[in-house]
Amino acid sequence: MKVGGVGDLVCTHLSSQLAPPPLYVGPPVVVPFLYSSYAEQHSNELMTLFDVIKKSGMQTPILLGDFNHGPARTDGVVAEFPFYYGLMNARGFVTPYVLTDGRCTFCIDNPLTGGLFPDTIIDHIYITTDTTKRVICARRFFDVVSPPIGTPLSDHYGVKVRLYNIRNEECSALQQCRYNCASQIKDLSPFEPNFNEVCFS
Repeated sequence: MKVGGVGDLVCTHLSSQLAPPPLYVGPPVVVPFLYSSYAEQHSNELMTLFDVIKKSGMQTPILLGDFNHGPARTDGVVAEFPFYYGLMNARGFVTPYVLTDGRCTFCIDNPLTGGLFPDTIIDHIYITTDTTKRVICARRFFDVVSPPIGTPLSDHYGVKVRLYNIRNEECSALQQCRYNCASQIKDLSPFEPNFNEVCFS
């Protein structure tokens, strides 16, 4: 989705490393299975994403979603498919959130995960390295209990990156919950009244 003054927004969801394989090798699930491992499927999806970006001629791609890969950190966050996170960096994509906030997005303390998985950062807003000069701040949000439902909005916490648009006015790229990606410019998020205020770490 092209957003004027912001860039070309792409919302995606890459396959996760489930166990034992192969439970998720579609859609559709076929016999023989399409991939020998989740790593192979993840790699294929990532190559497809790169190919789509290249063929579409996107000038300023901004990639949002549950990528199911991420780095390890010294604060207890464990790596998930770290090779593919490194591949994103090698292809010129960086995640301001990892560099500035870096708390887990899929977390053991989220009641919706059942406490069965370690802390990971697998939800990202990737921007190109030449877009980093537009970044104001990045942080996690949608990470508190929502009063109407008594739980967080999702088993994944959201990631927010605030940046200057191409005309040097402020705008925001936003990943909402697990599957809902959107962009809002000079507009308030319906879930967070302070969406357009300064980011706080």
